[in-house]
Amino acid sequence: MSLEEKLEQVKGSVKEGLGKLTGDEKTEKEGTAEKVISKVKEVAKDAKDVVEGAIDGVKNAVKKDDENTDQVDDKVDQVKGSVKEGVGKLTGDEKTEKEGTAEKVIAKVKEVAKDAKDVVEGAIDGVKNAVKKDDENTDQVDDKVDQVKGSIKEGVGKLTGDEKTEKEGTAEKVIAKVKEVAKDAKDAVEGAVDGVKKVIKKDEE
Repeated sequence: MSLEEKLEQVKGSVKEGLGKLTGDEKTEKEGTAEKVISKVKEVAKDAKDVVEGAIDGVKNAVKKDDENTDQVDDKVDQVKGSVKEGVGKLTGDEKTEKEGTAEKVIAKVKEVAKDAKDVVEGAIDGVKNAVKKDDENTDQVDDKVDQVKGSIKEGVGKLTGDEKTEKEGTAEKVIAKVKEVAKDAKDAVEGAVDGVKKVIKKDEE
């Protein structure tokens, strides 16, 4: 409990006592109200700490058992933000309320971005499979699709602040581009070799 809250409780008790002593019911009731409000604020802040501790405990337990820890983390962070926001509203602490709202929104954005990434990757795989059926140059299509996939993964990593995902996306994009360039170079060399062969054949004739 903060010193300010303790002082508010003491102030309320003094005011309540003074009201009783002087027979001033209004002052007595105001003192009682101030004391109770200060105590409620104290209890709410303690409850917030307990809830956050419990959430962290659940989060750690779930992490041990669940492969989708990012999704669990996002949901837990949303709950944590909601609790913080609620405590801020209850205690009249605008800073805590705004921090809770921000934490809740950030966690939701991360969750939505990860879901969007999964949807886009699924759509890309579907397009890739459809094109493979119709196109002889599937390697080129695969390389282009992998570049797009890497760019999306990189973007989601940036958006969510997930450096690992961002770096994986960058690496996938670069690898796909290198493959594409290498195949183009191979085709160019094969074309040049074929041209030289034709020239040699003409000279032999």
